[in-house]
Amino acid sequence: MIVTKQILMRDLKRLGVKAGDAVLAHSALSAIGQVRGGANTVIDALLESLGPKGTLLMPALSGNVFDIKKSPTWVGLIPEVFRRRKGVLRSFHPTHSVTAFGARATELIADHLKCPTPCGEGTPYVKLMDIGGKILLLGVDQDRSTSLHSLESLARAPYLSTITRQYRDPADGKTKSVTLRDYPGPHRDFIQLDRLFREAGIMKIGKVGQAVSRLIDAAGMREVGLRALRENPAACLCGNPNCADCVGQRAAIKRHRLSQEDFQLSAVSDCAGHGIEEIIATIEHEGIQHLELRKVNGREFAAFTDQEARAIAARLRARGIRVTALTATLPNADWNRLIDLAALIRAPAVVLPFDACNPEFIRRARRRRVQLRLENFRENSAACAEQLKAIGQKQVSCAFNAAHFAAVAQHPFLGIYMKSPLKRFVTQFYVNDGTFAGEPTLPGQGNAEIKELISILRCASFNGLMTLKPARTLHSFATHAEAFWKLLDTM
Repeated sequence: MIVTKQILMRDLKRLGVKAGDAVLAHSALSAIGQVRGGANTVIDALLESLGPKGTLLMPALSGNVFDIKKSPTWVGLIPEVFRRRKGVLRSFHPTHSVTAFGARATELIADHLKCPTPCGEGTPYVKLMDIGGKILLLGVDQDRSTSLHSLESLARAPYLSTITRQYRDPADGKTKSVTLRDYPGPHRDFIQLDRLFREAGIMKIGKVGQAVSRLIDAAGMREVGLRALRENPAACLCGNPNCADCVGQRAAIKRHRLSQEDFQLSAVSDCAGHGIEEIIATIEHEGIQHLELRKVNGREFAAFTDQEARAIAARLRARGIRVTALTATLPNADWNRLIDLAALIRAPAVVLPFDACNPEFIRRARRRRVQLRLENFRENSAACAEQLKAIGQKQVSCAFNAAHFAAVAQHPFLGIYMKSPLKRFVTQFYVNDGTFAGEPTLPGQGNAEIKELISILRCASFNGLMTLKPARTLHSFATHAEAFWKLLDTM
């Protein structure tokens, strides 16, 4: 079947394109069918459908050093042919320029370079929303809709980046640079928004030629899309665990969320992985930037040489991960060695059991300027509070393990936090849950009152550590972390 201009205009009218509209068109010529006259015919059909009071816009994205007259667009043949047409204007922008022709062309493309973001406030994409324009996806899906990056920018999506790009200044011919924030990154799953737009009644689907096409109310898309992003910052990301791009962007969302908290979220090294690279990858996926070193490669950290310890610390620093403490799996560990290693790699603390602490360790830690955090195992809260009172040193505090308190038949929230003086000494809280019988569970599924403790600590602007230390034989670190995030979601 030969697709003519008349067929295209008929189909565009059926889809909802009207005279006087301002339309941003994304297109794929090959999807439309065998068009008599090719790209020019498609452009003519669009312009005649919009009439003299309408405005046609197309994306003109480009790379390298941007030249407003010479830089081709890489988003398809129709936009490139449109760019070259006499009278078509182009916004001045090194990455996300827009071409336009019609009644409001000058207004819509003005001052694009002055905008701090490529697609956000003040750009042609958002101006189109402001004036009640439309977005036409002509034989392409939502993944090709540049305007969806506008929603991410308007929502200040935490995974967007800041970049620097170059352009050639037409005034003097010199190459100059501009820094852009909220720059859209790699993979997205904009396709999943298609159903959302259909159900909201802001999009009509129909064929133009042979191309399945979508006409979207731009202002309605902003309203519906921003609501979705505010409810779920990952609304534009895919859920594929093997998509490194979206896994990394979800981690950025979690990092941003943690940056709004007073506490720091940390993990115990060997609970997160075996080797240092696996540990780093695991905690980075959860947005965690703090690590308690216990074992690496199956070896107790106390067994590492000075050189090995420095190398691990340097690797963590290079990835922006802070070592919060050193610890061991056994109560009879070489705590003096761990204190020395903590001082060597500038870790602020050593975590050891209440019953392993003695005056020698306290004196050594004080000389080395290392804090001691005492973790409860079999002790009740009264014994822990008395021991800390007797020590009377500011550098010695409590690493509160709620699951261990539950295992000695205490209620960590109602019986300890609300009534015991122990809470005054807490600088670290292990997000570990378990039953009164001592069986470990996921956070929120045992008797350790984890949800209540997290909530009350946040109310008190707790600025210490909340540490994930799952029993690896029972739950994976990812499963344990997921349970923690779900608890946080309910607060």
